Amino acid sequence: MIGSAYAVENYGVTRIAILDFDLHHGDGSQEIVYRLNESEKDIKYGYFSLHDIESFPCENGDREKIFGASLCLDGHGQYIWNVHLEGYKLQEEFDKLYQDKYSVLFTHAFKFLSQHTKGKTLVVLSAGFDASEHETPAMQRHKVNVPTLFYDRFTRDSVILAEKTNSKILSVMEGGYSDRAIISGVMSHLSGLSQPEKFLPIEQYCTTQRLGILEKILHCKKLLLKERDAYTAAVSSTFDGLWDSTSPSESQLLTPGMQLRDRRKAPAANRPRRTRGSPVPDIPRQIDVIGSPTPKGMDELVSGVENLSTIPPAESSLLDTPEIKTESQV
Repeated sequence: MIGSAYAVENYGVTRIAILDFDLHHGDGSQEIVYRLNESEKDIKYGYFSLHDIESFPCENGDREKIFGASLCLDGHGQYIWNVHLEGYKLQEEFDKLYQDKYSVLFTHAFKFLSQHTKGKTLVVLSAGFDASEHETPAMQRHKVNVPTLFYDRFTRDSVILAEKTNSKILSVMEGGYSDRAIISGVMSHLSGLSQPEKFLPIEQYCTTQRLGILEKILHCKKLLLKERDAYTAAVSSTFDGLWDSTSPSESQLLTPGMQLRDRRKAPAANRPRRTRGSPVPDIPRQIDVIGSPTPKGMDELVSGVENLSTIPPAESSLLDTPEIKTESQV
């Protein structure tokens, strides 16, 4: 909502469609949209959400929260549409759910944006990846998730929506609680945003085995930089030609493996004291760990990452993008 307000204030945007695919219903965003639409005459917001009705904030059975997360309203100056995720077993079942149920969000968003003939329009993606099939069991306790390719497909349809309504598109990251869910979801999402002609083999990049290896590397104190960089280079090559420069620079590849919890200072008693004028001690650079002996317990990890970069090239077939249905076609 902050990004939307910034667009209104600085770029003259007067109609904004928010597409939210986080696992949890954005009750706060919906409430803000409702109040803004009540108070604003020239600026209108639409909120279109796909979420799990059994998860927070509806998990405890709060009637008001459940009603809010199920609201579908196109009238009284309000444009709100909520759709609930369903479980599936086969990819074909999910495809049917997407086509018959989930894609209705784009139909209503298209209607909302196409009614606006003056001013600028914006499509905002509230991009949460906590519904991913690779999320933690705690996030999937209600047996509802989406396949990795969902993020590519939903994002592609969002880009098509923006193009058909002459809108700009903005993506803002929301949920995602595991490295596996974020790595796979963001990669699939970027594929959808970039709209490559060739279908990217997202599922081959983001197998459970590969994501598990990457997760271990991310949390390892002494990163296996060579293996990580080989994987990064292989992934980056897939996007060649989509932007002016897709090859990561050395400074981008060799980033320190520090996490927030690593930034705590050591206790004062354990820190060496340095008197005025004494030389600064040599501190090994992060890259120096490449040549160091393999730490105990890392043999299995090393053998697993050796083939991380051997990923098949993208398929040559074009990806069919379904047309967004207009109101007369529904």
